[in-house]
Amino acid sequence: MKIAFTGSSSTGKTTLAKRLMQHQEFANVVGNFITEDARSLLESFGHKSMDNMSRDELRKFQKCYLDQKIANEKSRDSFLVDRSYVDVAAYWLVRDSYDLPLIEQTDFENKCRDLAASYDLHIQFPFDQIPFISDGYRSKDLDFHRDIAMKIQYLLDKWGCKYISIESPVIEKRIDQVLLILSDYSHDRNSQQR
Repeated sequence: MKIAFTGSSSTGKTTLAKRLMQHQEFANVVGNFITEDARSLLESFGHKSMDNMSRDELRKFQKCYLDQKIANEKSRDSFLVDRSYVDVAAYWLVRDSYDLPLIEQTDFENKCRDLAASYDLHIQFPFDQIPFISDGYRSKDLDFHRDIAMKIQYLLDKWGCKYISIESPVIEKRIDQVLLILSDYSHDRNSQQR
């Protein structure tokens, strides 16, 4: 099973992923947790913060990030990833490509859409559900993160992705919600195979 967490920065995706992987029943179903090292990639561009990058650097970063993500997920049958291709497209459309010709915007978006279809389930994390934590890497602009969250929601619906939304800011309730979804999914899948 391929599960992708989706949401803007500082919504608890990686924290929940790491906690879920400690549950044997979850780890048995998804196999591996894949996370992209965006911070190292950012540093390879000579920056510690996204806010300090030029427009060209942001576009190059996003393209490199997409290529790295494709390579890491290629030929794996089962995994959890803490950032979906929906997220990649949202950042591209909101921040990186709004001043490019439409064809360049939509080519990247369409590639992300096709790749996002490979996930069995998206789990969407709302913004403002937990306090925003500035880690020095992500943008400090909260309105920007809200715009990303809205674009992610829009793309999930536009692309017809199968998704559920996290309903609680409490980590234990988030764990329970995902484990219940996984249990229901496994039950439905077993019923279909009979």
